[in-house]
Amino acid sequence: MRSTNRSQGELTQSGEEHIAVVDALEAGDGELAANLMREHLTHSRGIWAGRTEGTA
Repeated sequence: MRSTNRSQGELTQSGEEHIAVVDALEAGDGELAANLMREHLTHSRGIWAGRTEGTA
């Protein structure tokens, strides 16, 4: 079972990733927004699969 602090940290990071994507979209940088979203999805999939960054 995940600790509450770890889950809150992951949620905070996810929110920050969302903000970065929106900022890129607002700046008209679609390429950056796409790259940030790909990174976010990779990160999120890792969390749901119980992996940390950089592990397969």
